[in-house]
Amino acid sequence: MEKDSIQYIYSTEEMEEVSQFISKRFGDYDMVMGEKNSEGPRIDIAIIEPTKKRNYYTLCTIGLGAYMMNIDEEKSPLAQEFIELLIYLPANWPISPEKFNDENNFWPVRLLKSTARIPYYEDSYLTFGHTVSSSEEATYAANTDKVGAILLSPVPDPLEPVICQLSSDKEIEFLQVFPVTKDEMSFRKANGSNALIAKLEDIKKALGIKKWIIS
Repeated sequence: MEKDSIQYIYSTEEMEEVSQFISKRFGDYDMVMGEKNSEGPRIDIAIIEPTKKRNYYTLCTIGLGAYMMNIDEEKSPLAQEFIELLIYLPANWPISPEKFNDENNFWPVRLLKSTARIPYYEDSYLTFGHTVSSSEEATYAANTDKVGAILLSPVPDPLEPVICQLSSDKEIEFLQVFPVTKDEMSFRKANGSNALIAKLEDIKKALGIKKWIIS
């Protein structure tokens, strides 16, 4: 069977378990940006609104984990075959169908979806510490200096893996897409992901910022 003819979707039971995990770990959600037609896995996005406990938006893919990635086990022995991705936005981020017509508001969603497409289109995989970049390292929009992103574990601890264990024996890792600048991308290329994460942590502490959220 040709790859393009395969449907990569969760079973009903898997979908229920993944949804329950997202609600329990990241927060309840009522709004989902559905995807009608797509090649490869169907990637919907759950929008979890800010609360007093979690004063930020969480946008989380639902469906990417139905696709088994082609992992290079020699390079990444700890990589999981199945993942979902998420991104955090400030509580005052403009989120609505109308606001998303403006690329200054929509770029994090575009980044999340384009990153989620990489394993399928490139027949590859994504794992902790991987980076992605925009075309020619251009900024994602006029209102941001971000040109790429590094994959981390979700808050509160960007180093602690978050795994959803399904009854079907699948293990789905949730990874945070954290946008970075051109200088930060260059630093990562020269020094590695762990060094960049440590540098970002130092910057956040110096600024008094505790959360790994888009600024």
